[in-house]
Amino acid sequence: MKDSTNISYRFQLALFSTQCGLIQEAEKEYKAIVAIDSTFLPAFVRLGVIYNDRKSFEQAKACFLYVINCNPRDYLSNYYIGTLLAMSSDKDSAMTFLRNCIRLNEGFVPAIDVLASLLYAKKDFHSALELYQKASKFRPTTTDYLYKIGLCFRQLKEYDTAIVYLKNAVAIDTTNATYFAQLAYCSYFKEQYDSSISYSLKAISLDDENYTYYTNLALSYQKLDSTDRLIGVYKKMIDLHHPDDIASIYFQIASEYSPQKQTSEAVEAYRRALAIRPYYPSALFSLGECYEIAGNISSARKAYEQFIQLTTSDSTENMRRGSLKYRLKKLSQ
Repeated sequence: MKDSTNISYRFQLALFSTQCGLIQEAEKEYKAIVAIDSTFLPAFVRLGVIYNDRKSFEQAKACFLYVINCNPRDYLSNYYIGTLLAMSSDKDSAMTFLRNCIRLNEGFVPAIDVLASLLYAKKDFHSALELYQKASKFRPTTTDYLYKIGLCFRQLKEYDTAIVYLKNAVAIDTTNATYFAQLAYCSYFKEQYDSSISYSLKAISLDDENYTYYTNLALSYQKLDSTDRLIGVYKKMIDLHHPDDIASIYFQIASEYSPQKQTSEAVEAYRRALAIRPYYPSALFSLGECYEIAGNISSARKAYEQFIQLTTSDSTENMRRGSLKYRLKKLSQ
């Protein structure tokens, strides 16, 4: 290099190296620039971006904070510090920097998006909604903002408006399972169970391994008293769910069977639940009732006695335990 102290030349060379994917060369030039002139803030910003992309977050933070200390009006550094703090436990400081960024550049959508997500996580849905609507005005073709506006309206229980925005999102992107799942959720709370089922099935057709989509579907089938289809959904959920929670699903399956008409199916489901989770008082209690209905008194007694033994120190089960002691006396007569 003929003039190694020409900062403008070195900065242009670093930018060109970045565009060519030569990040190490760019980093070398930026470091040389700040060594020559510590007031050349654009080099610090670019260094910070390199460190941030490399996940060297402390180095990135040091660069951006230096820039802000020198020039509080640098909106990009405020944004990056805000995003870095958003990943930590200091969410309030993160929001302060992001608000500074938006105040300095109100059309900087990335900062609007991150701030809205933090407010949504804090359950400040009104403020999050306002920001997502603002982001959508700047980027009207971005489907995700229509979706997020719909989510905010859903959280505010304004389901009709939520459905309008979610449908707008679906009209643009028909391949996003999450959009259909949220339509199913809103339709469920509008008591439009057929629509909820239809949207859930569409979500599942796009992503058949997401457990929550089956949960929404099961809720609607339950409302329509569609036992066979409900149990079919539960069985699919067993294939997808974490093993520790499968016992609960078997309990749900058993609860859907009629103890009077489908006793053997209910017994089998309760037994499967107990095989996975031996300490499951509710399953033992219900199993005993099924055995009693079926006339299998010895098995009923055994289940009831196990229930009493398991819940001896559980004060919340005092009432059921007392009723079972009385019932056991009756069964012994």
